[in-house]
Amino acid sequence: MCQEKLVQEAVDTLLDNGIRGQPMRDGLSLLLHRCGLPRKIEIELFQTFLISGLIRNHFASSIGVSKSKIREKEPIVWEILQEVMRGHPVLLNRAPILHRLGIQAFQLILVEGHAICLDPLVCKGFNANFDGDQMVIHVPLSLEAQVEDRLLMFSQTDLLFPAIRDPISIPTQVFVQTSIQGFSRADSYGI
Repeated sequence: MCQEKLVQEAVDTLLDNGIRGQPMRDGLSLLLHRCGLPRKIEIELFQTFLISGLIRNHFASSIGVSKSKIREKEPIVWEILQEVMRGHPVLLNRAPILHRLGIQAFQLILVEGHAICLDPLVCKGFNANFDGDQMVIHVPLSLEAQVEDRLLMFSQTDLLFPAIRDPISIPTQVFVQTSIQGFSRADSYGI
């Protein structure tokens, strides 16, 4: 019974979501090692950490009070979430994983909307594009797993395909065209 409950909780927290490549509006750029996750997903993924953070910092007296603060999305919840996310990587993978680059670690940024935001240059490792592809998000729990993710799995450390040593991050025609359009728009604003 206990094992069944744990498996169900693990399945409940696995989140499938579409990806998009979009410039950030809040000034934080999507570097190779960053991904933007919607607030709703981050609250779900980090709920346990949020609850313990609210109790530890004396903003809530119990788990029930913490859950109600999270449900009501009180301002302190966003502050605690930012604190929790600061040093916590996540793993993204897109099935099927055909090689080591099919699962990569990223630093989180809060975004609005419903899609995972990625730098277009990391998509080739996932064999992904922005036409509705789904990705699974994993949260490493132990400190050892987090250190391993930072050292071995951050997308910025995998710049070459492991087997053939060719560069992964080659701008595609769509990426180049989007960049040119962005520069043209900036030019029309006198920038």
